[in-house]
Amino acid sequence: MADEKIIYVVVAETVQHPLTRVIGGGPLVRLDTTRDIVQIPGRLAAQACHAVSRMRYSELAREVEKTTIKALTSRKKRVPMIVPFQPITTIILSCRDSFELEHCYNLLRDKAGVLAYKFNDTNPPVYGEGEVTTAFATVPVDRQEVVGYLDYLPLWTPKA
Repeated sequence: MADEKIIYVVVAETVQHPLTRVIGGGPLVRLDTTRDIVQIPGRLAAQACHAVSRMRYSELAREVEKTTIKALTSRKKRVPMIVPFQPITTIILSCRDSFELEHCYNLLRDKAGVLAYKFNDTNPPVYGEGEVTTAFATVPVDRQEVVGYLDYLPLWTPKA
């Protein structure tokens, strides 16, 4: 279908942790203690699922808030029922590392105007202390909205 919306997920094959930002919100930079952590296939699949769950939950919360405010400011004072679950095609792409993940996320947000939600994992045995951004998921978009921003990334495939 020409007007089919798609959720795009990008997962980082390798994450770097810990990272910091240059003062003033600049790019991510390594610390002396930064480690490269290769993500195993099962973890990558889980990160993609988490990112989509976060996006869907956040979008549903926004919709509920919007419809509740609308209902409460109308004369009906009745909150409408929540719409049923709708399946949406999801495409999982992979990028090399935390730096490319952040780069793609920023391009989508700042240049393409596409809303995307990051997933930050906490798993001390794997990453150490703190949160690590492992994936992000876009809201449902038309394919052409991500052309030039995500179309160079390969489809994610598990590697043994």
